Amino acid sequence: MESTMPERALCRIALVILIVLCGTLSLTVGARADSASISVTNTAGQPDPAAGVPRVLTVSGDASVPEQVFVKFRAPGGAPCAPDASSDSGSSDVELLYPSLPYGTYVNGDFSLQNVYTWPSPGTYVFCIWLPKAEPYKYEDEQITQPIAQTITFRSPTGTISGTVSPVKPRPAERATLTVTGASESPERVFAKLRPSGGAGCAPTYEADSGESVIDDQQVNGSFDLQGTVTQSRAGRYLVCLWMAESAGSTPAIAGPQPLQLTVGASSSSRPSPASRACLRDRAEVGRQAALVHRYEARLRRRHLSKRSRRADLRALAGARHRLGVYESLRRHQCPRGR
Repeated sequence: MESTMPERALCRIALVILIVLCGTLSLTVGARADSASISVTNTAGQPDPAAGVPRVLTVSGDASVPEQVFVKFRAPGGAPCAPDASSDSGSSDVELLYPSLPYGTYVNGDFSLQNVYTWPSPGTYVFCIWLPKAEPYKYEDEQITQPIAQTITFRSPTGTISGTVSPVKPRPAERATLTVTGASESPERVFAKLRPSGGAGCAPTYEADSGESVIDDQQVNGSFDLQGTVTQSRAGRYLVCLWMAESAGSTPAIAGPQPLQLTVGASSSSRPSPASRACLRDRAEVGRQAALVHRYEARLRRRHLSKRSRRADLRALAGARHRLGVYESLRRHQCPRGR
């Protein structure tokens, strides 16, 4: 009996240790860490944070107990996220976040809260997320809890812009058509200005450029095709500048500044085209055949010609007149203005 008492005591101690270990293990296994993150996706479900276009904003995570979700955002740098949502310097502006991002929504277990929203401006933002324990009908934004920080960069929307002028080389005072084409990922505005070339290039914005307005504040979305009228009274080289932006002073522009060179040519009356070799040949032949016609007509007016000579001169006159008509026709086609 004396030998069995220590064994019983040891068994009891081992049993107590085992119970404590099992309880500790069950608490460790049962405890869940709160988690939360924000995603910004396009209609295909691909991550694509972009400003100016509709995107799906999702706040998802896991709440170990009934909790509330608080989200704020601000520019990067400065102090980290505050210990509670109420004292953080970030914005929870309802117009920007609600209902796209929740502020005080009740969650429990796995959650995913989402909505469609158009983020207003490109740039990098820090989002702070808090998950304090919640009681029914109680606002917990002042409860201290471990914040979750996430940085998201929203890119600018994309677009293209280009232009053509018809006719390619208009004459002074001649109306020319400026056609501007392109595509915009988001609703934007198109601008165009014209000024003499040779100075500075196109300014970063329509508002800052010194040119004369050709297209002003035309709204576009998706593919577009716009037209404007260009008329210059003087010959010379000109610069057309094109922009697609949110406004006349927005920088950087979504597309542009896109330069386009325009040459206004001299009028045809002041600078005729030089004569070609074919034209010079035709002019010379017209003169020679006209002289032959005049010569044979003069000979045929003489009375003392024999019948044989008269018949020969008539044949020569007919040939000269035929060749004269041929070279006059060629001259009309190959000489400037048919002269």
